[in-house]
Amino acid sequence: MADFVARLFRTAFMLALGLFVLGVAAFLLLVTLALVLGSVGWGLLTGRRTTARDQWGRFQQSAASTVWQRYRQTAAGPGRTTERTDTVEVEDVVFRDVSAPPNGQDRLGR
Repeated sequence: MADFVARLFRTAFMLALGLFVLGVAAFLLLVTLALVLGSVGWGLLTGRRTTARDQWGRFQQSAASTVWQRYRQTAAGPGRTTERTDTVEVEDVVFRDVSAPPNGQDRLGR
């Protein structure tokens, strides 16, 4: 009988804990949805809509930027940097039109 009561309490506790976790997850989803809708609404009212690219750029420059930079450095591997140090010189070339070779003459000289 004691074993039955212990299993009953354990089952009730696990169900209550599962419902609590589902409730917290649903609450977080609702808060996120409210923030997204509020942000979109505010952007429409003020005429300054932001794109996902703008938001991602702000995220990278935010207070979490140090965490982001640390992640990029560890993702690059030890001894490597994420900054490009090699520079490439770009040289403009003069355009000239190449005409077709005269009939019967092969450009490769075969």
